[in-house]
Amino acid sequence: MDGFFAKFIMWGILTALAYHAVSGIRHMLMDFGYLAETLQVGKRSAHMTFCDHCRAGNSGGSPRMVSNASALGRNGIQDWLLLRATAILITLYIVYILGFVVMTDTLTYDLWRGFFASAFTKVFTLLTLFSILIHGWIGMWQVLTDYVKSLPTRLLLQFVIVVALLWYAIYGFVVVWGV
Repeated sequence: MDGFFAKFIMWGILTALAYHAVSGIRHMLMDFGYLAETLQVGKRSAHMTFCDHCRAGNSGGSPRMVSNASALGRNGIQDWLLLRATAILITLYIVYILGFVVMTDTLTYDLWRGFFASAFTKVFTLLTLFSILIHGWIGMWQVLTDYVKSLPTRLLLQFVIVVALLWYAIYGFVVVWGV
């Protein structure tokens, strides 16, 4: 990680993850009633997270009902629940990994390999991988549905994303279980 390009890429990834986490916290605060679900509050909190468009503020705060065959949960409530559940699992996994890293005095390859050799860590890693794929699909589906108006283009992009996500699932399974 000594090169400028590698540091720039890592900075970009960490910035995107931080933005996504802050936006997720913003939505959770709205879900639990700590932030009002009005257009004004939606816009203000969106600007605070460097976002120009707030879905919850524009839709009146209620989840959008969708009956599209390419939607994972088949309706807005199920997608909303899947997003929240996968976000919680991903957060728990990050805490689990950080806990291991912080609690380990000297992190070596053998310790890291032993940690990932345990059945619990393998299963947790796969659950998190599938959560990331579900979370990513729902997010990408929402973005494509909102911003790509041409149906053939949107379906092509969705197909490419599905193929990529399936490849990640297969590759992740092979890496975790060493098949």
